[in-house]
Amino acid sequence: MAIMIDGNKVRKLREGKYYSQRELSRMANVSNETIARVESEGEAPVLGATMRKLAKALEVNPDDLVKHKSYGGAVFEQYLAQAREKSRDELLERYAQLDALVDELSTSPATAPKRLGGQASPRHIRQLTQSVNELRAVGEVLNERAKKRETALAKV
Repeated sequence: MAIMIDGNKVRKLREGKYYSQRELSRMANVSNETIARVESEGEAPVLGATMRKLAKALEVNPDDLVKHKSYGGAVFEQYLAQAREKSRDELLERYAQLDALVDELSTSPATAPKRLGGQASPRHIRQLTQSVNELRAVGEVLNERAKKRETALAKV
């Protein structure tokens, strides 16, 4: 499954470590062409394994390379804004609800593509996509808050 990563972020991280594209490709065990394509496209699809290799070579969390706006653009940003207004308990409850819903929707034959024997309707696909977008937004806000607490504790 392809994941959209932020090519500009990859380039900035690479340059921040003073690596050439060739050095990064060797360290990540991916082709030099992949590095050049990712950096030139700005938002590039890569396999999950490629994203993990790049993140390891750049010493960052793989999620830090993800182009979050690719999860829904303005809709994702709206979910983020809504999530940032909720309390921790509300976020945890909503995360659990969405996680269960995504699980249910993604295992339902109604959401499987027709070429795989499913009966995917546009309504089911849209509901799954919206649920995943909101789930990622809620998760991102929970992660932001955890990082803030971690930073505060590190100062103590």
